[in-house]
Amino acid sequence: MRWWIWVLCALAVTATVTWALMADLGDLAGEDSGPRLGANGTIAYGAGGNIRAVNPDGTGDERVIGERGDLVYQACPLYSPDGSLIAHHANDKLIIHRVDQMGHPVQVVESFDLPPVGNLNEDCGKWSSSGSYLTVATADAFGQTEGWLVVSTSDSEPAVSVPVNEVVWGPDDTLSWGQADGVVIGSPAAETIRVLTTSATPTDLAWSPDGNNLAFTAVLPGDEHPQLFLISADGTNEVQLTQGDESARHPAWSADGRRLAYVIENCTPVACSRRLVVFDGDRTITFPEPDIAGLLVGEIEIRWAPNAESLLYVVSDSDELGARFALIMSPTNGDPPYLVASESVISSFDWQRR
Repeated sequence: MRWWIWVLCALAVTATVTWALMADLGDLAGEDSGPRLGANGTIAYGAGGNIRAVNPDGTGDERVIGERGDLVYQACPLYSPDGSLIAHHANDKLIIHRVDQMGHPVQVVESFDLPPVGNLNEDCGKWSSSGSYLTVATADAFGQTEGWLVVSTSDSEPAVSVPVNEVVWGPDDTLSWGQADGVVIGSPAAETIRVLTTSATPTDLAWSPDGNNLAFTAVLPGDEHPQLFLISADGTNEVQLTQGDESARHPAWSADGRRLAYVIENCTPVACSRRLVVFDGDRTITFPEPDIAGLLVGEIEIRWAPNAESLLYVVSDSDELGARFALIMSPTNGDPPYLVASESVISSFDWQRR
């Protein structure tokens, strides 16, 4: 067989596999399929040692936990999957509140003692899909994240330590973390269930809402830039989605699994430029860097809206320690981005589902 026939066959197989993996991202499913979406609720964030809440249109910004001058440092608000609870850090405690119809905390329902925690600006943990567990970062003597603590929200199980830099929740309350050439799938007790073999050490893990696909970034041998990959939940059909002299980071699925957002980073010895990219089935939407006077984009967070129509894009000013700006992007309708919150010292954001 001629060499070019082999090439065409290989390309056809690759295209077929890629299309199968990207089915979650297109309008291929029926109206009743996929995860049940919620309405967009309140956006909560930590600022100046307190927890604040703001409406998605930028109105109604107010302090909801803590007092001005309070010696208790409140940070890392995290809404439960059904939006009925909010957890946050308060010095050496993890506190869970019930919330009212506005998404504001009204009653403490659980409180847990914590060990020293990691960088609260970036490593705030997550709820498991059932709401039965929370992850909390633990820190070394220099305040850097060295592992994770898995806390049972019913206090019926002892906390479990997971000594890895990054851990995420997967389907059915499983944990996932990267190791050399693979992704470990574990129980909430951090017991290994199975390992997905990958082409290189995976980071930035992000499971699709239905648990069928895992997005991650990895640096291939001979390359120096992390690229974006997809792999099926059974460890088959690994596909590389980006390539070239730029880095892909922070993949984040929309709540319906139809869109995948990520950041493309291009760095020179002088500065870095970053742009937000949203893959939306049969099209790719690119947003340039936010037009904020004097902003030098540093660390980034992506939080999709519960209705999957827009996303919260949080950027840090790398020229001013702690300054963060949260913008609402609307990749589905083309509305221009707008600023929803900006504070001099902000920890993580989270978006409530109603």
